[in-house]
Amino acid sequence: MTKMVVVLHKKDGMTRDEFRAYWRDVHGAIGARMPGVRKYVQNHALADGAPFDGIAEMWFDSLADMQAAFTSEAAQEAARDVVNFLSGQQVVMVEEVEVI
Repeated sequence: MTKMVVVLHKKDGMTRDEFRAYWRDVHGAIGARMPGVRKYVQNHALADGAPFDGIAEMWFDSLADMQAAFTSEAAQEAARDVVNFLSGQQVVMVEEVEVI
């Protein structure tokens, strides 16, 4: 299984509640339409002043499935939507290793 992790930084001037609602209800709905996504989890930071505002996790059965998802119309729509709620993001592909 292939996993992508994205560290998110909310748009300047946006409150934490506005960011959370937009990410969950608008951007999250777009991400949920991407083909081949096995699981999509949003991790919302609890504290003001955290080094990030959220972390997204997306799981795919394979690297090929992930590449197909990110060439879809939904992925293109998500890319266009980023400017509406983010000031920046860092994307990392990882291999998940369960310890417990």
